Amino acid sequence: MSQHIRACPFCGKTETYMLKPDCSRTDPKDVGTRAFPYMVCRQCHASVSGQNYDQSGKTAIEAWNTRPLEDDASSLIETLESTITTLYGERCSDTEPGCPICDAWGFVDRLKEDTVE
Repeated sequence: MSQHIRACPFCGKTETYMLKPDCSRTDPKDVGTRAFPYMVCRQCHASVSGQNYDQSGKTAIEAWNTRPLEDDASSLIETLESTITTLYGERCSDTEPGCPICDAWGFVDRLKEDTVE
């Protein structure tokens, strides 16, 4: 089963590729060899490396998928949605200016628009 790979944190594209290490721990070291796996975006060429000699590339995928700020923002938005639902209930059927329920849900919608993925 393949591991989920998130979109590029810089350009948002989903096309990536992996460069796996081309040497092992026991090979003689050479300037032209790569000991780390790399995840690379095909669009903007952003890259991140994994751990030494990880032939599976799993550590590079984990590093690529690590987005602490986005994950924190998504978690906070979920908490905010839950709190608004507890306080006000679901969204209004009509959007009315000055309605606290509409304003609260509108704020959540704007946060979601500003949060990547």
